[in-house]
Amino acid sequence: MKHANQNFVVFFSAVMFALLPAFAPGAAEEGPNLITCEGLEFSSAEEPDETVEFDALITVDLTVVLTFSDVIQGEHLLELSFMQPGGQFYQSMAFPIVDGGTQDGQAHPQRKVRGYPFPVTALVPAPSGRAGESEVSIALPIGGTLITSRALYGAWTVVAALDGTRCSSAEVLINGVGVNSSGLLFADGFESGNTDRWSSRSP
Repeated sequence: MKHANQNFVVFFSAVMFALLPAFAPGAAEEGPNLITCEGLEFSSAEEPDETVEFDALITVDLTVVLTFSDVIQGEHLLELSFMQPGGQFYQSMAFPIVDGGTQDGQAHPQRKVRGYPFPVTALVPAPSGRAGESEVSIALPIGGTLITSRALYGAWTVVAALDGTRCSSAEVLINGVGVNSSGLLFADGFESGNTDRWSSRSP
């Protein structure tokens, strides 16, 4: 009888774990309503006119904007992977995406995501300004991170995956050039006259 009770407890626990309301992305859409990623764009509050190269000694957060080909419906899972110059993995982020009809009346709905100990605030797509398209924005911390402390400067690659399928990637340049109190340019604490610009490209 004791073994029977133990087996029941194990079975019941397994069933309850399977029924946990962890976030499950919507099924892949088919036909004419297929959602695709149109591309990644970058910006920062500290360098509002910049789109291809950002100064890590000035930029606090790098804003990553992902545009979709259509209005997002239902719930999905967006994963962003950030690769250092040279191809080494740096960080990944996962965000639930919910449309206006699945917000449950909350301005900032949260969902459980497997692998995350706490609920994650979901992204709610907004119109992109281009007909029929929508977009979401994510902030990657730059200032005060390993990017500056270890001078991880150069061409970074950002890869986006929607519901487990890679949908877009792009490169963004992060440098270590700043301006000191005398107005002279410096890199990593050393004054420099090198102000060469890089360009970005999508692989």
